[in-house]
Amino acid sequence: MPDRPRRPRLRRALLAALVTFAVAVPVSGAARPAAVPAPAPTALGPLRDGGPAADPRR
Repeated sequence: MPDRPRRPRLRRALLAALVTFAVAVPVSGAARPAAVPAPAPTALGPLRDGGPAADPRR
């Protein structure tokens, strides 16, 4: 029985490498949260009168 041609095996290996690369790169980027800066906090506006923070009894 003759050996199978190596093309399907090479194609499978290249596809496996591509899938591994496509998964490993985003995961390794997500593992470094310092690389992605956090957005600046938004400024809070004035509180409305009558809200729980404006009540001096609490």
